[in-house]
Amino acid sequence: MNNTKVITFNVRCAGPWDLSPNSWAERLPRIRQFLNAERPVLFGVQEASHVQMVGLLDGTAYRFVGGGRDDFHQMGEYSGIFYDPRRLEVLDWGNFSLSDNPAVAGVCSWGAAYPRMATWGFFRELRTGQRFSCYNTHLDHISAEAQINGLKLILQQMQSRYPEFPQMLMGDFNVTPDNEVWTLANTVLEDARGVALQEVSGPQDATFHNWGQCAKVIDYIFVSRGITVLNYRVDDRMVDGGYLSDHYPVIVELMFGATRRPLVLA
Repeated sequence: MNNTKVITFNVRCAGPWDLSPNSWAERLPRIRQFLNAERPVLFGVQEASHVQMVGLLDGTAYRFVGGGRDDFHQMGEYSGIFYDPRRLEVLDWGNFSLSDNPAVAGVCSWGAAYPRMATWGFFRELRTGQRFSCYNTHLDHISAEAQINGLKLILQQMQSRYPEFPQMLMGDFNVTPDNEVWTLANTVLEDARGVALQEVSGPQDATFHNWGQCAKVIDYIFVSRGITVLNYRVDDRMVDGGYLSDHYPVIVELMFGATRRPLVLA
């Protein structure tokens, strides 16, 4: 079978506030070890600076699409999408801000604490020829208005761009499943955890753990009906005795079916 392993992972921004054993310099080799073990076909990251994106890329076969939220180039945090060019070809991609002016980087709207953005890619599987889209984002952590309006904008963008092909939306939504943001996303798409056919594993009460100090589910992978989710896992492994991040990676194995009806917003 041509299964496709996909990961969403908030890798946490690199800064002097994270002391040993949680510094980026210590966590990067752990994350590389994790990725070498998992070998995803595609993975989206949140909070990564350009230096972190390059660090994750170094010494691997992966490539990425995306840009920083401050200028859509190298400034500010990325919601970048890494892909394995031995399995996937990029047909199209882009960035847009979650704001009243999506084409302009670095814009705060709706009371957001920071500029927020999404990166998308339109891919073709080299083995099967299957085409699909992936959107990756990091919603605001303060403003409920920015969260719901940001999601609505993403769904509108998904509806306007290659909607006849399977689509997925991943990222750090900064909301739990009892929130209207999750409800809307799960109405138009489907939370991978809820539709996994074979196995759901790992801690189901936490994707964000704040270095083991709390437990909240705020990271998701949503899929269209043209995608079958075989299994879903929240990976809480420690590597060399340390955390990978203050979030756990969310891992799914997917299988693409036939193209589906166009995405329609309720």
